[in-house]
Amino acid sequence: MIFDRVLTRAESTDVLNEVMSRLTARRFHARVIVQESTVITQWHLEIDKDDGNWFACSDAGDVHEFRDGRMFDNGSLIAHATSIVDAPLLPLALVFPETLMIWGQHPGAFQPRLVEKLGNRSLLITSHHPLDHSMQMTVVVDEVGGFVSRIMNFNAPYLIVAGLELGRGIERRIPSAFAQLDVVIPDY
Repeated sequence: MIFDRVLTRAESTDVLNEVMSRLTARRFHARVIVQESTVITQWHLEIDKDDGNWFACSDAGDVHEFRDGRMFDNGSLIAHATSIVDAPLLPLALVFPETLMIWGQHPGAFQPRLVEKLGNRSLLITSHHPLDHSMQMTVVVDEVGGFVSRIMNFNAPYLIVAGLELGRGIERRIPSAFAQLDVVIPDY
């Protein structure tokens, strides 16, 4: 991977494959915080990429799931979802970053422009819009845990992994209570 210099367009197209190879977490539970301008929502995610399933519930009581090739919204089947990455839920962008429009997939997509080492365990990937470089998005990859830990987009909610338990599969656990919100100090 090329670090600490502005990437050319050709180089930026290779970043997705290199980043994806570092996302080794396959089965895990995560607590995710989605911070919008006036609302903060917490989510409990259960992911099993090997089985192709995920389960998610919010602190507001919404429950969503993808299992056996079908998606469910609060228990009701959603007919149009056909893939594990057909995820309509924002916190799942941390789990399936390939669905984000930041990899230069088409002319209007954001492109990775800079990759930096962040602390002892993370990579910071900065992307910008090809028509307006002031429109930026950052993604933090935790290389030790093998997952995306943060996403900050100029016009979308801030996504933060606030807790992670590796090795746990789908249990369909709905927390009786979510942790009290506090400042999340990053461990980069």
